[in-house]
Amino acid sequence: MRARRQGAWLDYRVVSVAPSVDPVDSESAREVRVSEYVQRILRRWYVVVVAVVVAVLLVVLHGASPTHTVEGTATVYLGQPVTPNGGAVFPASLGGSVANAQAVANSAAVLRQAAAAGGVQEDTITGNVAVHQTAATAATTKTTGGPITVEIIVQGSWKQPATARAIVSVIATAVQRSANAYQTAKLTAAQQAIASEQTAIAQLQQNMSVEGGQISKLVHSSAASTSVALVALLNQRTADATVLATEQTSLQDNLNSVASIKYVEAAQIITPAAGRTVTATTKRSSYVIAAFIGLIVGCLIALAWEAVRRPRTVA
Repeated sequence: MRARRQGAWLDYRVVSVAPSVDPVDSESAREVRVSEYVQRILRRWYVVVVAVVVAVLLVVLHGASPTHTVEGTATVYLGQPVTPNGGAVFPASLGGSVANAQAVANSAAVLRQAAAAGGVQEDTITGNVAVHQTAATAATTKTTGGPITVEIIVQGSWKQPATARAIVSVIATAVQRSANAYQTAKLTAAQQAIASEQTAIAQLQQNMSVEGGQISKLVHSSAASTSVALVALLNQRTADATVLATEQTSLQDNLNSVASIKYVEAAQIITPAAGRTVTATTKRSSYVIAAFIGLIVGCLIALAWEAVRRPRTVA
């Protein structure tokens, strides 16, 4: 717009000024928005109640005919075999590894025997057997390569803990037997050597007793030929005494070896099989979780219903 004043043209321009926005107003708008959602949910409160009730009822109905979950556990020491002469420890052995224990515990033959012992179907055990190294020996094995102890855990939907105990007992025995393959052969050889040495020692002691009696007779004899026979008997008795000492030393070594094999080298079940009932979550916690989920679902349904039923305004 132009106007003439005192001989000059003056321009009048209209400038639009945007109104300032108060931050408080935006916060109020957000509060109004949230309260609007709350009001929508409250208007459909019965939807939320129904959702909560349905969720809790589903938990109740699911627990109307519950299946009992039981667990069986056993701890097996996999042994620490040494070389045949007892001079060194094997740095690694197949039978003493966690991988071997896992393979044996989950083998079809062992699971079949375990199922028969527990009086259950084999497929209820398959996939439910876990074998892991205990925390107490894990750190030692990494640093010093010491012996390994594993825990065997079996879980299933059986009624009695005794079922799980019978199953895990068979599995633990199979793992122990597999880990003892070398130690068992070594023990058999040592026991056979002990039996042979004991027989030889008994025979040598009998021979020396006879030789002692003959020497005593010759000493008191006046025959001229006694001197030659006496020397021969003395030499024989000395030789027998040398062999006897060697056999006795060898026998003691083998006895020590047997003790070492049985109580140090051999795998052992150090914690016998045990069974117990396992409860993952209590009924109260299940109800609380179900009610919370029902509350969330009910609120969402109420909002959706309100949005669908709400009349649209015509611009």
